[in-house]
Amino acid sequence: MSKLRCPFAGCDSCIVSADEDRKVVLPAEVYEKLRLALPSSQASRSGEFSMFEDIWDFDNIGVSRQVPVEAEGAVESAQELRFTWKERPYTLGKLQKYLICADCDRGPLGIVCEIADAEGACKTVNLLSLASVVT
Repeated sequence: MSKLRCPFAGCDSCIVSADEDRKVVLPAEVYEKLRLALPSSQASRSGEFSMFEDIWDFDNIGVSRQVPVEAEGAVESAQELRFTWKERPYTLGKLQKYLICADCDRGPLGIVCEIADAEGACKTVNLLSLASVVT
């Protein structure tokens, strides 16, 4: 099984093992709306993320202390993003924090956010951008 690693020069920290069962596809505009880091301007903006319900499922990840003030507008506009996971529809909810590399403290590589299902039930998940890491 391949490992997903930090994309920043001089780091190469192992973040988590790649797992196809965790893959979810969000609309491609999520990168701009949430200001997610990409390893290069040529990186694919496919909207592919790995979803983790527990932060302890990662080998090595950090979280930002809070969502930066300049990202508050992104939080509101992201709430219109819809996706399917395990054959159920969800809506992206409140952005709580960004996922960052635990070793070099750079990112964001993904988000910690609330998602809501069709019945309105909410839960917090961790979404690691597969475009923001390297294998």
